[in-house]
Amino acid sequence: MLATLLCVLIASTQAAILGIDFGGRFIKVGIIQPSKGIELVLNEATKRKSSSCAGFNSMEERVYGDESYNLIGKLPHKQFVLSKLLLGKNISSDEIKSFGEKAFPYTFVEDEDTKAAVISHGENSTFRGEELVAFVLSYAKQIAEAHAGSAIKDAVILVPPYFKATERTAMLNAAAIAQLNVLSLMHENTAFAFKYGFDKESEFKTNETTNIVFYDMGATSYKVSLASFTSIAGKKNKTTGSMVVKGVTWDSALGGRDFDQVCLDMLADAFVEKHPKLSDPRTSARAMGKLRKESERVKEVLSANQQFQVGIEALHEDRDLRMVIKRSEFEERAAHLWPRLVPPLERLLEQANISKSEIHRVEIVGGATRIPKVKEAAIEFFGMKTSASLNGDEAGALGATLYAAKLSTSFRLRDFTITDAHPHPISVKLGSDSDTPAEGEGEGEEGEEGKGPKPGKDKLLFKANTKFPHKKLITMSRTDDLLVSLSYGEPSSDEKEPISIFNVSGVAAALKRLSTTLRTPTGKPKVSVTFSLTSSGLMEVSKAEVALEMLETYDDYEVVPMNETEIAEADAKAAEEKAAADEEKAAADAEKAANETDAEPVQADAAEPDAAEPDAAEPDAAEIDPESANATEANATNASVTRTKTVKVQKQRKRMHYSQLSVTSTSMTAVAPLNSTHIAVAVAANKKLLEAEELRRLNAEAKNQLESYIIDTRDKMSSDEVVEQVSTEEERDTIREEFSKMEDWLYEEGMDLAAGKYRTKKRELEKLAAPVFLRATEMEARPRVVQGALDAVNFTLTLLTTWAAERPEVTEAERETVSGMCANFTQWLDGVQEAQAEKPLSEAPAFLSSEVTAKLEPLEREVRRLIKKPKPRPPKKPKGDKNATSASASNATNSSDAEAPPEPAPEPAAAADDDELPPHDEL
Repeated sequence: MLATLLCVLIASTQAAILGIDFGGRFIKVGIIQPSKGIELVLNEATKRKSSSCAGFNSMEERVYGDESYNLIGKLPHKQFVLSKLLLGKNISSDEIKSFGEKAFPYTFVEDEDTKAAVISHGENSTFRGEELVAFVLSYAKQIAEAHAGSAIKDAVILVPPYFKATERTAMLNAAAIAQLNVLSLMHENTAFAFKYGFDKESEFKTNETTNIVFYDMGATSYKVSLASFTSIAGKKNKTTGSMVVKGVTWDSALGGRDFDQVCLDMLADAFVEKHPKLSDPRTSARAMGKLRKESERVKEVLSANQQFQVGIEALHEDRDLRMVIKRSEFEERAAHLWPRLVPPLERLLEQANISKSEIHRVEIVGGATRIPKVKEAAIEFFGMKTSASLNGDEAGALGATLYAAKLSTSFRLRDFTITDAHPHPISVKLGSDSDTPAEGEGEGEEGEEGKGPKPGKDKLLFKANTKFPHKKLITMSRTDDLLVSLSYGEPSSDEKEPISIFNVSGVAAALKRLSTTLRTPTGKPKVSVTFSLTSSGLMEVSKAEVALEMLETYDDYEVVPMNETEIAEADAKAAEEKAAADEEKAAADAEKAANETDAEPVQADAAEPDAAEPDAAEPDAAEIDPESANATEANATNASVTRTKTVKVQKQRKRMHYSQLSVTSTSMTAVAPLNSTHIAVAVAANKKLLEAEELRRLNAEAKNQLESYIIDTRDKMSSDEVVEQVSTEEERDTIREEFSKMEDWLYEEGMDLAAGKYRTKKRELEKLAAPVFLRATEMEARPRVVQGALDAVNFTLTLLTTWAAERPEVTEAERETVSGMCANFTQWLDGVQEAQAEKPLSEAPAFLSSEVTAKLEPLEREVRRLIKKPKPRPPKKPKGDKNATSASASNATNSSDAEAPPEPAPEPAAAADDDELPPHDEL
């Protein structure tokens, strides 16, 4: 079960993300949406996979998927299949040559800008591989957005493990043209393994390895990989699933299409044998298109049956082909392909350094593995039955979607560790013979020290099957800029494939900027370059910097003892400052005393001064001046403590300084990647095609609506009993005639018009047929509505009788008003019913059902108001009675309280029957 519990939504406002399995023959799209689980996207025909084909119809309108593939027999030169094989290929590549060998009706020319092989289309246009792949990705995006009901931009796209930088970059550019943001590329075999491990995690044992071989043959290639699964114990006894890809091998030129070609040749040879005087059907593009479709069907049927009856009408030169093909004959004709199945299996075990006995299971995936002999090769080699616990058609897309959820910040996936393997070794070469590695430094994993690469010579940077994403650091001593060349292959190989050159610049400028009069270099500058092997399998220089140890001169401050002269000067200065302060204080005190004397004169009758202040004129002989005491203490302290001062001094220190360097890259591949201008032009062209498609969709939708209305109405005029009762034969003939004229117009002049024109024509027809349909509708609706209205009136009259006895809050006047409304409505209804009874059904009705509802609405509104009317409160009891009762009770219990005022009586409680009546059914 695809667990809807696999992913827990973090931010519900985030959009859905996709996992795209872009195969040579089919494309499958997985999706995960907020608050939903992972599922496969259905196309417009509700199929779970679509042809990875795109092209143009006879009117040069772009078509996709199965619609395009179905035109291979009629317009083979306009339908582009196997577009993935064009990515990053030049005219001389084996992949491009194979199109000609298999008689595909394409004309290839070389792109002047990128040197890639491009397909000619028409007289003046060409299509790059990236554009054709973008067509199919645009289709995948459209069906996914239709499925989700919202815009989608993020995706993970699967690629074969043998894809190198050229093909991977081309796939990313194709996605950009289709306006998809690729979170990461992912190997097809890794997606299968991830889906398997995620589903089977509970079966893995802690710290025990389970080795699974994934045996995959698709339409264009054959791949086998080995993944080891285990369960790792964590905190609180929580276990986490883990997978490591130990190896992957392939035959990129062997796939389902090769077996299709065997079937095609058998069909073509049989036709030639039966019609020796006719030309070979392989010389006709249309005949080849028909043969391709039929040969694919033959292969599929023979995978499950011993023989198949073939029938192709008008295959070539108006001649049919009918024959029986047996599985044994097919296997004999494909004898040259069977030996190619075993070598990748042998290389896989050697690469993973594992024996057959250590393999626990062989999982088969991919459409071509359904061929019995393909499956038997794995069974015989490993000596065990194969397993098909994965859905080979869907597991890739679903695994890619899981990985997309793992990468996205919008979803939380349960922990599962993936360690993938990059199958291609990568070598590095420094750009100058004068370069020398720094002593004690060189190449390492994120700072790990090791022997550096020798200048001018290749060194292995990443070995085959390096885990990725991965980073590696190279450090060297140099004073000028650096050129670093990367290539696929071992350093000793003579067939290395260049990838790119990175120009690391700014070394000299950084050294000049760091060196000043206050900084002196003490060692050799060290340039560090960090290489990143990204999750998409592409090489980048993620960081480059120069480091230089410098001897710096800087200002500092120290505390030192003062000499006798400095002490004397300091004391003299302090004495001057104290004298000035004392003088300033004395002046302030004198001014204050003068102000106090002026403000408060002595009174004549005041108390005697001697008595009031006996001690004012005679200070205590023992009193000590605090300032004198402080001065004495300071002198004593100065005599025993060394006086100090702070002085500015210059010091030196060693310090490492770092400066970021500029990095630019230049592709060195045989086929250059598209630049930003190429992509922008392609995006604009694709948008234009998308806009035209949307316009055609709207026009087709309006046309289909008009066509459906014509057919449905005409059928009703001929077979609907109600329509016959409410219309005359003459009226129906007139409508049928006008609708037939409109149908003729639609299939002649109206074949390709704007949506607005179709809508106008539809409104004209609706105006003509509307009176008949109105009468038909009213004929069925009137009796039902009339009966409902009469029931409502009767119910209201019953309520009035009940209210008269039980609801005094509804006054007689209100009841009479409602009764009158019922009588008026009944009188109106009787009148219109009589008028309707006198009219034939084919004439306009005397009244409409909607009028009955409108006439009844005021009565219903008034009854609803009265139903909600509250009952009045019961009258309060007289106060005199309450006081008498209270006083009598008080006298009987306690005579001393006789004079106390009586307590106020509480408010009477509402009667039990004061609750509102339960609501009646509304009229």
